[in-house]
Amino acid sequence: MLEFNAERHEYRLDGTILPSVTQVLAPCYDFSMVAPAVLERKRQIGVAVHKAIELLLADDLDEASLVPEITGYLAGWRTFVAECGLHLADFGAVEKPLYHQAYKYAGTPDMTVCLYGKWTVLDVKTTADLHPAVALQTVGYLELVNANTPKGQHKIVQRCALRLLETGTYRLEGYTDKNDWTTFLAMLTVHRWCEANLKGQQ
Repeated sequence: MLEFNAERHEYRLDGTILPSVTQVLAPCYDFSMVAPAVLERKRQIGVAVHKAIELLLADDLDEASLVPEITGYLAGWRTFVAECGLHLADFGAVEKPLYHQAYKYAGTPDMTVCLYGKWTVLDVKTTADLHPAVALQTVGYLELVNANTPKGQHKIVQRCALRLLETGTYRLEGYTDKNDWTTFLAMLTVHRWCEANLKGQQ
């Protein structure tokens, strides 16, 4: 059974810790030039926006509870939904922790959605721009979802990142490079090697 500790961002399968998609891709990111206070503020905004969208999709959002810092991002989400003609029935699983039986990694895709007639894994961002590693993140999530989809049910065939802007607008980016999965698996292999050989090293 998969257990997810949100506070520690830790996934355990029958007691064994599995690497997460974000941990595997951590070497791609360098935030050393960003002040810790700025990073923390952006992290909190991202968490709040994701939670608000999750509640909105569950038809359980208390509008009065929204803090002013996220209203612009949520307006961007609503614009995206309206312009793409999406309805609640078009959305699949939201924020569901999963693990890959064959490759032994885990993660929590933001959501799946039938976008323009194709089932899509959608990653929602509130960042200033989209980092190139988001391509690898989305393919890691796509494979996670498909590995947990029963035979005969729809498979994910498309992966996108949705960048919500504070101005109430959005940018939708699709990823199609077939090499992304191979690259992700290579990084997963490197992550495991580092865990086995460098843990505790300076």
